[in-house]
Amino acid sequence: MGYTQSYERLSVQRPEGSLVKPSNLLSILLQVFCAAFFQTTALLYLRSQSWYEVVEPEGGEMKVSWESTVIFISSSFQYIVVAFVFSKGPPFRKRIYTNVPYLASLLLLTAFSAGLVLLPWKPLMEFFTLMRLDQKPVMFRALLLTIVAAHFIVAVIIEYLVTDNKTMKSCIKRCVHCLRPKKSQSAYKRVERELVLADWPPVGQVTYAPTACGDADPTSIMLDNFQPDATVTR
Repeated sequence: MGYTQSYERLSVQRPEGSLVKPSNLLSILLQVFCAAFFQTTALLYLRSQSWYEVVEPEGGEMKVSWESTVIFISSSFQYIVVAFVFSKGPPFRKRIYTNVPYLASLLLLTAFSAGLVLLPWKPLMEFFTLMRLDQKPVMFRALLLTIVAAHFIVAVIIEYLVTDNKTMKSCIKRCVHCLRPKKSQSAYKRVERELVLADWPPVGQVTYAPTACGDADPTSIMLDNFQPDATVTR
């Protein structure tokens, strides 16, 4: 992912200055909820099958079960989906297809995971400690891949049409500013804000310089009705 180069044109849009910005957190939370939803959907689909049987643990250790097999298959695809949707392109980086090694690895992992579902090879299933998918109907395995495809579509919609939407980002900023008004940390801006709020300089008033004892200095400066000259004589 790090080999993706920067975009060839500069953008007027400023990148996020923090990884914990509300828009970033919203994107991560929505993707987590999306992954949890489709994993739950895959488990419910598994338990709706007539041949499904609960595997009870023996001796305090959990045996290979259909639950662990379905979770392994769905999560392996979910890693690929999240890696794809978080590899955003313009305006800051080039598109994902320009990073050939990264794109090739995603395609290879997708093909391998799909082959593990559609064409399960017994030695591989034993190596990954999975149940024998080749003994179950092809329709069951095909619908598992359909759930994975649905997750991919929803994840792309969330990332590019929801969290990246300008209207959504504007609404998030308004909510954050209402809950926590932003205060500038720049020293000159704090001074400028204090000058705007303060009644200074005291034009048309009599002011006295304080003394060490707190009394008024008899040599105070009188500013009452002071009118500076508009011209300077030489």
